[in-house]
Amino acid sequence: MACREAGLADAFVSSGVFVTCTSLATLLRRWLSSLTMACMASAVVAPAAAAPLPLDLGQRLTTGYIQPAAAALRERSGLLHAELQRWCEAGAPADARSGVEGSFHATLAAWGRVEFLTIGPPARNTSFERISSWPDAGGTMPRLLGAAVAAADPAWIAPGGLKGKPLVAQGLPALEYLLFSVDFSHNRDAVNGAYRCTLATVIADNVHTEAGEIERAWLPQGAQLRDFARDMTPPPPPPPGRRAPPPSRVQPAYRTPQDVAGEMLRTLATGLHIMTEAKLAPMMGTDADDARPELGPFWRSGATAAYLAASVRGMGDFMAAARLVASEGTGEGRGLSAAFFEDAKRAETNLLDVAGVPLPRALSAQGDRQHFEAANAMAERMRLTLVERIAPAFGTTAAGPSVPKVNSVAKTKQGS
Repeated sequence: MACREAGLADAFVSSGVFVTCTSLATLLRRWLSSLTMACMASAVVAPAAAAPLPLDLGQRLTTGYIQPAAAALRERSGLLHAELQRWCEAGAPADARSGVEGSFHATLAAWGRVEFLTIGPPARNTSFERISSWPDAGGTMPRLLGAAVAAADPAWIAPGGLKGKPLVAQGLPALEYLLFSVDFSHNRDAVNGAYRCTLATVIADNVHTEAGEIERAWLPQGAQLRDFARDMTPPPPPPPGRRAPPPSRVQPAYRTPQDVAGEMLRTLATGLHIMTEAKLAPMMGTDADDARPELGPFWRSGATAAYLAASVRGMGDFMAAARLVASEGTGEGRGLSAAFFEDAKRAETNLLDVAGVPLPRALSAQGDRQHFEAANAMAERMRLTLVERIAPAFGTTAAGPSVPKVNSVAKTKQGS
């Protein structure tokens, strides 16, 4: 099936060589899956000097961060759907629009804290892509939705009708377009406003449904989580003088605490790489004159900086849930996590400093642009700290096969 027919990103270009029609979430998930298998096959063994890791590291990550973050996304998206439904039923009054916008921004922040977690049970379905299939380098989504609204196409709003539509038109970027695009926002009655509002409500409901799927996949009563939690909690070594139990016929995904730590650190390192190379670099360009704000995620709603701040905050909180500081011993090793958290805080602060500034100005005015530059530098330093210092300290790796190059999204017109 052609990329455009599949509704995925038309192109991902790096140095004019690498092109794929796969969405960012799918690209990231496939890479992490292949990397995990490669690392398991290589049977990385912790050196004798490696800092000890807690045996319940996987459980700390699932209960301390992943489950609460997934629950928050489900809750926020549900509030967004309810708020949008009330607003549309009232005739979409302009003086009540702030509630919808606030709920949308809150949902984006919750999504930013989840989207880098392309591991575990949710990686087996398309919930991530249905919530946000980005980037849309070919401008497919505005064309599809624009045509649907202009024709008031009943197929889009029929029960279950959205599921058969391209992924790029099902999630938060599509909802943002319907709510914030200049095609609609300043003249809501000009292009079938009632239909557009209904379609926005349908898409918001879809986001809420998929967020619920992600949450359920991680719940303790789910068989998927029981298997995954067990795999993420390797058994302790046998007491002295006793033999280890025979290996299971089912090969576990994680055989040692180092395997679990490696998965965590690779997830973070890749999420940071995507942030700097796919989300920040394309819109920033080489300088202010080369800036392309329309290449930034969620630029139409003015939420780019706040969304990225929530994402980097989430990565810091994910790392904090591991509670590795107590395992680092003394001396230089004990400062590794502290350096990571300090850079995460600086990156978040710099992004929040420009959260209220229109993106075109924030990328062109030197006083504002420096905040994006600082955040970009901090995020890259966080990644290097993980790969070059924290992972080796714990006898594992956060590196592997080259991350797919995503430093440039095809500079195709994205639509209004």
